[in-house]
Amino acid sequence: MKKTLFSVILAATLVNLSGCAGVVAVGAATTVYAVTDPRSSKELLTDNDISLQAQALGNKPPLQFNVRVNATTYRGDILLMGQAVNQEYKDRITNEVAKIKGVKNIYNQMKVKPLLSISEVSNDVWITTKVKSALVGKDELKGAKVSVYTEDAEVFLVGVVTQQQADFAVEIARNVSGVKRVVKAFYYGESKPVQNTQEKDLDGPAPTQELSDTKPVHVKQATESNTSPSESVEFIQPIEEETFTEQDL
Repeated sequence: MKKTLFSVILAATLVNLSGCAGVVAVGAATTVYAVTDPRSSKELLTDNDISLQAQALGNKPPLQFNVRVNATTYRGDILLMGQAVNQEYKDRITNEVAKIKGVKNIYNQMKVKPLLSISEVSNDVWITTKVKSALVGKDELKGAKVSVYTEDAEVFLVGVVTQQQADFAVEIARNVSGVKRVVKAFYYGESKPVQNTQEKDLDGPAPTQELSDTKPVHVKQATESNTSPSESVEFIQPIEEETFTEQDL
């Protein structure tokens, strides 16, 4: 019963109407839960609530029409994806997310650029669908549950997997047409992440990067907006573009 509840909650956590995300449960037809995720049902509910609150900020003034935010959370560590029209709004949403109860660390990888057009969002939805389809049914991913987020043709792969499963999933995703870059945002439990950065050939597969060096915004208390940098945690940080110079918020 607990595992069944786990499956329902995790699915709810990763479905987002405003973003381009999808969840892939891979393995035998009878496998409906992620056996590798160590979170309790209470932790899953808390993470889901944090993500929903963060995404809702984009629909409220003054952030409305100035940011487009997608979010996923693992034990209070929240990854923000999307766009902000300028750095001020990117910083502002970081400060607002820091006020959400339960937030521990913030990895803000929203790009400073105009919000995506309807056609660009549609393209991201299509890429997510293709990546999900490519991952389904692979024996190498049996028992794993991988969620797929696409923002501006960059694919974020999120989930609790083994290092081998992560590498396999990334290799599949980076060869899907239309993908500019694949970002590992996995949790490996006791395994230590290894950075893997590759440059993309014009006609080759998309590059990948595992983000283990960028420091997050560390939230001392969920009710305080005052933040300070801290060492990175096992939840993998999001990608940095070649033109992205900000290391710590």
